[in-house]
Amino acid sequence: MSIEIRKYDGSAEELSEFIVGNWLKSYAGKMAVPDWSPAYFDWQMTGPEITDREYLISAWKDGKLVGTLLAMPFPMWYLGKEVIGAQGSWLTVDPEVRREGAAKMMALEIAKRQRDQNCLARVGYAFGTGKTSLGPRFWKTAKENTSFVKPVRLWARLLDSKTFIDWTNNMFERTMMQILPNAVCNVDPVSSDVAIRDYVPEDLQSCQELINCQAKTSDLAILWPADRLQRQLQHSDFVNTMLVTRDENIVGFLNYHKIGIHLRGVIPAAIVDILACQEMTKKETNSLLNAFCQRMKDEGVKMMLLREFVNQPIRLLLKSRFIPQPVDSTLLLSRSDPQADITPSKVKSIQVLWR
Repeated sequence: MSIEIRKYDGSAEELSEFIVGNWLKSYAGKMAVPDWSPAYFDWQMTGPEITDREYLISAWKDGKLVGTLLAMPFPMWYLGKEVIGAQGSWLTVDPEVRREGAAKMMALEIAKRQRDQNCLARVGYAFGTGKTSLGPRFWKTAKENTSFVKPVRLWARLLDSKTFIDWTNNMFERTMMQILPNAVCNVDPVSSDVAIRDYVPEDLQSCQELINCQAKTSDLAILWPADRLQRQLQHSDFVNTMLVTRDENIVGFLNYHKIGIHLRGVIPAAIVDILACQEMTKKETNSLLNAFCQRMKDEGVKMMLLREFVNQPIRLLLKSRFIPQPVDSTLLLSRSDPQADITPSKVKSIQVLWR
């Protein structure tokens, strides 16, 4: 029976089991794999409050889920203009059908849906290298519609060296963490005169203004509608946001979610999705980073990750013991129309999610 491509309308549980299960089959022990739980997918794209599933593409054979290519619609800032866009990831194909064209069929289907919605392009990532990850190999074959825009770095902040040494498969990282003093995992105190508190729904408008203003200083960014941002900033018990206020006005915030990451075992981690810091002083930014690190340490998190972003405060990140990592992913831009007026080479700075 041939492969059928259609919009995914199943459960978050099935999505999590299929995607994480197949990534672990392919990459267990070789490449880090986030443990995308059903709660995670409900938060991002399948929850009952989210009605738009047009970009959730799935492949089926004999009634069995055999492929996914998922994206979320977003307004996008591209070279000084607001356009209709999307951000996607989670390209997954069951090993049993990898030579039957499922990935190409899903890519063509999502491009068609993007054109129907007047979407200029979809942002995504190719993870890892061609030696380990299958993604870069596929996207290179789709170069008519997809451009490799720029390599993207992560910042890593460790809170427990022993747990990290046991988890990583990189001999250099293990050796360095055995040589370096445990002080690299320490957390500095927060300045007593910096006001930090948790997000509440009444803060939404101020946070939206801060992050969208910061996004518009980049070449390529997702912009946040109020309903999407509200869900991003506070959801369930694994997503939260910390704010800095000055004279009772919000001047910056840090949004994160907690997630396990598989490699040699599972390490409890936290991903910083948004750091809005343009209006904060150096002391405020440093205090917010340290307050976040201390909270994560208290909650049992062993490692935090933050992807690069426009005007990132490099010195303050280093001061807070965030370490820039070697490049292990590439930002992709998939045009809805091969003839669309897009010049990826002009994109130098970004403000997008790491998915």
